[in-house]
Amino acid sequence: MGSIPFVWSPIVEATDAKHMIFSEPSLSFATFNEDSLSFREKFLHWLTEHLKWIPLEKYCEEGWPSEQIQLIIERCHFRPSSIEVEFTALFDECISSCCHLGAEIEESGFYSIPRRGSFLCFIDRKNGTFTIQSLEQ
Repeated sequence: MGSIPFVWSPIVEATDAKHMIFSEPSLSFATFNEDSLSFREKFLHWLTEHLKWIPLEKYCEEGWPSEQIQLIIERCHFRPSSIEVEFTALFDECISSCCHLGAEIEESGFYSIPRRGSFLCFIDRKNGTFTIQSLEQ
């Protein structure tokens, strides 16, 4: 799987201390089930439109997440009222070279470190809301 460019436009509906809840009017996963061969493909396409809401910063130590992100679906759990999707995001943490003098300075102004984050997307089939949260405590 190659890098996935992103575009996003979800509407923030509410927040709490643990995660954000988003409303996506065009979200139509109600008809999908375990036998839906195209679910993973459609979910990945949908997720690329919501990359900004994946809390990648949780896996960064000093910098910020890169714009190039590779997504891998690990597991899907289908229930009558919800779908839970565990996925992994592979990305680079970009660190400003002004913070690290010496041999690490790069011409681009930053250097990168590969990172891997595990996440859960909970989709409420009834009202079309979803949450994305890190699986790391």
